[in-house]
Amino acid sequence: LKLTMQYGFCDDSIVGLATFGLSLFNFTGDIQLASQIGKTSEALIEESPRKHLLRSRLCVELVTNLKIITAPFQSSLPIVSESYASSLMVGNVESALICHMQFCLGNFWCGVTELYSLSKQIMVCKQEAEKYQNNSVLYNTLAIL
Repeated sequence: LKLTMQYGFCDDSIVGLATFGLSLFNFTGDIQLASQIGKTSEALIEESPRKHLLRSRLCVELVTNLKIITAPFQSSLPIVSESYASSLMVGNVESALICHMQFCLGNFWCGVTELYSLSKQIMVCKQEAEKYQNNSVLYNTLAIL
């Protein structure tokens, strides 16, 4: 914290802030403060020249956890899609798979996408999970097929 106060935000301090927000929610249940910290983290990410790397590193903390507890899941789908693209851009396959799975599951749960189109997306996600041997994503996609 002292280094951040003295020299300003860097990638690691933004990651620390977002992780702190999620931890704050998990351990205290303070949704409002955790949400504010998450929004601040998002704003810092967008201002960073390495925003794709940061989106990739923080997709789980910011989107799948902090977003869905404070807003309807449908509103987080575009952010999940952006995080998926950012993860692919920086070569973070694991985060990309998680984002793709969350996007498919979110569309399924919310009924946003027509089922035939969604089943195609889920099959692509399943094939990616098999290719990169990510069993967690694979089992989640199989559960909704």
